[in-house]
Amino acid sequence: MVLELENPITPVFSEKETPGYGVEIAVTSRNIKIIGEDDGTYNGGYLQVFHTPGVAQVIEGVEFFNMGQSSRKNRFAIQLLYNGNVEGTSISSNSIRQSNMRCISVDGTANATIASNVGAGITGHCFYFDRISADNMVVDNLASNLNNRINSGNRIDGYDDHYADGFAIWSPFNHFIGNVSFL
Repeated sequence: MVLELENPITPVFSEKETPGYGVEIAVTSRNIKIIGEDDGTYNGGYLQVFHTPGVAQVIEGVEFFNMGQSSRKNRFAIQLLYNGNVEGTSISSNSIRQSNMRCISVDGTANATIASNVGAGITGHCFYFDRISADNMVVDNLASNLNNRINSGNRIDGYDDHYADGFAIWSPFNHFIGNVSFL
């Protein structure tokens, strides 16, 4: 199939041509999709890698839609939870859309690569790194269109997601390169 345009696409601003006004463009669809059930409760599906020290995990090229659970602890779209050293782990080139709670949450995990992921239409923090996450490479991720639709009845005690950040960084011992956030 060949797609032909009647008129050419107008060039977008580039950072080189107009410093400070460049745009970010991201494709949010993927061929492999994981879609959480929508039952009206803001409690979609979640993917949690829990306590697998020394086991490399690879989650790449997947679209996650309607994931995360807004009123439950540790029920985020994608979560690495208390894994310790997981050298070789790659969470890359995924899209997380319309998440009910976070995009990718890294808790108690070290030496993972989180790269080239796109989060859009997210409730709560998009990318989250707790105080004991360390030595993770976080490269070229994009967080966009965050919202704070968490009402007081759905807040989780001890969590601050009702003040959403594109990148909530509680540990300075990770490596952040080329990431972008638009609230």
